Amino acid sequence: MTSHDFDHIKTEVARVEARLRQAMLTSSVEELDRLIDDQLVFIGPDTRVYGKEDDLNLHRSGESDFSKIDILETKIEVHGSMAVVMVLADLAGKFRGEVFSSRSRYLRNWATTNGEWRIVSGSVCNIA
Repeated sequence: MTSHDFDHIKTEVARVEARLRQAMLTSSVEELDRLIDDQLVFIGPDTRVYGKEDDLNLHRSGESDFSKIDILETKIEVHGSMAVVMVLADLAGKFRGEVFSSRSRYLRNWATTNGEWRIVSGSVCNIA
């Protein structure tokens, strides 16, 4: 793979990350459904393991409701047909009935199938 290929992939992944941020802010279940792989494994802020339907249901029900996602830092690493994204963000909203405001670090693994990027795994942790 050439450096041009890596740059192109990083640009594509940055675009889907922006789509994801907007979908999270608006709880767009339709967009989240397109961006999340059916076999997602995600460790949430409560240390529970979530799958795709868990994530979509949290947004459908309003249990996951972001009022702020300010991206402070993003790093994208390309590994063949996968990309690893590390994000530092200031977040605010409600999660499972609790109001929160935090600085958090996300780790997301994106894979491409048939030209579509989807999150296959990830985690989020709050920074004290």
